Amino acid sequence: MNNNVVIEFFDNEPLENLITCLNYEMDKVVYIGYPQTMTEKKRQDTSESLISLCGLSQDNIEYIEVNDNSLGVILEIIEQVIVREADNKNQCFIDITGGEDLVLVALGQASVLFKAPMHRYDVINNELNVLNPELGIKITDKAVPRRINVDIENLIRVYGARINYNHQSCKRTVDDRDKYIDMINKLWEVSTDITYKWNSMCGVLNRMLKLYSQDKMNISVSMKDFNKTYSSILNDDRNQLYWNKFINAVKKAGCISTYSANNKYFKLSFSSEIARNLLTDPGLVLELHTYFGLMEKGEYDECLTGVHIDWDGEIHQDITGNPGDDVENEIDVIARKGNIMTFISCKNGEFKKEALYELDAVVSHFGEKYIHKCIVATQPLKHADIMRAQEMGIVICNKTDVIL
Repeated sequence: MNNNVVIEFFDNEPLENLITCLNYEMDKVVYIGYPQTMTEKKRQDTSESLISLCGLSQDNIEYIEVNDNSLGVILEIIEQVIVREADNKNQCFIDITGGEDLVLVALGQASVLFKAPMHRYDVINNELNVLNPELGIKITDKAVPRRINVDIENLIRVYGARINYNHQSCKRTVDDRDKYIDMINKLWEVSTDITYKWNSMCGVLNRMLKLYSQDKMNISVSMKDFNKTYSSILNDDRNQLYWNKFINAVKKAGCISTYSANNKYFKLSFSSEIARNLLTDPGLVLELHTYFGLMEKGEYDECLTGVHIDWDGEIHQDITGNPGDDVENEIDVIARKGNIMTFISCKNGEFKKEALYELDAVVSHFGEKYIHKCIVATQPLKHADIMRAQEMGIVICNKTDVIL
């Protein structure tokens, strides 16, 4: 049959299990692994990725469990696979990109005993290292090369999770960049100018929208009610100054189409849905500023904002068909270069050290080997937080940095 077969140890890192098939057209994959690592869920996720991304059929994906820590037993299993495939006139290639030491030793010995070509991948740099070129048979000579760069949605699936579009906030998608980039840039300047008050000012508009708007685009409230609810703004000269500065700036940015405040009424109309969202979600301007900054830099293949990740990969619904309870986290921005993702947490206003632990915990769920971590903060971090971020492998960018 002359098919190309890759034999490898099943690793906890999903990308390592797929890397050969993402770069070469293989006809069959044989995974050897321990049952505690090669769980049914991980097998299912791996098979789905191989089928949907790499074009393999389920019949050509094989999982072989080893329950013994004996080198001899593991070597015997590998031998059986190589002999079987050779009898079918198939060419075996051994991939030692991932795996535990004992199995890697067994694979290395099998490569020598049966003259099977062996290689390892540098996943981050996407480079192939052929380990025994003296055999005269290399995967580069036998298999058709390709380079499959997996998009963010499917990379999340590779890791056994899923983007939950039921909770995905459409307000964080700006399809018409040219139409809104000027508005976002102007608001970015405002938000950095009144950094310590930006969150509270947006919070006021958000509360007013919930209390005093029927169509979610126009706010109308009597000044009496306004004074009761927001007396701190009007009765404090400093806050009043910030409020006036805020309102004048967002008017100039084109976010507000009408605005009036007199002894009787306070009225405000947003110019568009995106303008409303930018002014009622304090963190959105920073997220979109980061998003557009990354895209304009041109070093990333893809970026998404406001990504809700469901951990078990199954989106649940209640009996009425509405979104059910799912364990998930929201990532402010995800950037992808090749098959390596960067999870970015955007922190507007005062920075709290808990943000470091939250981001670290999210990435740890995936495995930190091939996912980078970054926090974009508008306020300086304390020295202790900077040191802790370095220990965690988290890159810190401030508002003046060129992102990543």
